[in-house]
Amino acid sequence: APNTLENASGSFDATEIDLSKIFTTTKSSFSYDEETGTYKKYLYGSPQIDELTGEQLTFENVIIQDTYWEYRPDHKYLVFQVHDSGRSGYYFTKGRGIKITWSKSDDYSPTKYYDMDGNEIEINTGHTYIGIAQSGREPIYK
Repeated sequence: APNTLENASGSFDATEIDLSKIFTTTKSSFSYDEETGTYKKYLYGSPQIDELTGEQLTFENVIIQDTYWEYRPDHKYLVFQVHDSGRSGYYFTKGRGIKITWSKSDDYSPTKYYDMDGNEIEINTGHTYIGIAQSGREPIYK
């Protein structure tokens, strides 16, 4: 059976996910489609379309990872630390969400996601969007 987050500790409704405070240029967002059980992706305020299929991108799961970062002025780019543990984030699925923590020990180990009780979460089958967010930038959801 799919993980609906219905009984998850601290779960909340999340049919609209706005990432404009995380991705300030693209203003990415998602809207939950109850009929298909997926989140439809938007970019620059319009549906993000797969050029091969002509269809809007959809995801069964949306994960946001709060990630330590620093600016490298010599090369003018951001560096994200994706090997970390105990960092916060969010898991959204089936129109609901929970706060999570995540950890990844090295390049060849999977990232693991945990609920706030420390249990590894069960991610639903299907497409998963993972957003790496600069620490301190939060999604807006309702």
